[in-house]
Amino acid sequence: MELYTRRAVSFTIAVDPTSESVVRGQDATYTVTATPFGGFSNAIALSCSGLPTGASCSFSSDITPGTTDESTLTLSTSAADTPGGSTDFTITGTSGAVTD
Repeated sequence: MELYTRRAVSFTIAVDPTSESVVRGQDATYTVTATPFGGFSNAIALSCSGLPTGASCSFSSDITPGTTDESTLTLSTSAADTPGGSTDFTITGTSGAVTD
């Protein structure tokens, strides 16, 4: 009997810093890094969710392992609309059917 195994082809993403204080009306920047494994090499599209009212995010680029392994996330807030307090938000990387 022969046993064949397939290595999972995927990636993980990490964010630095993991926590940041932002004054309403100002921006914060984060570095988003992708680590591919199992031979993964496709482009990874990045997005944010769970942001409070008046906040938005943008990325300097998508990530393509081996070419561009990181992207700068800019989190922008509005002095008038973004509420005070602590908020967690989610950064997602997607490539085809693979999501982290």
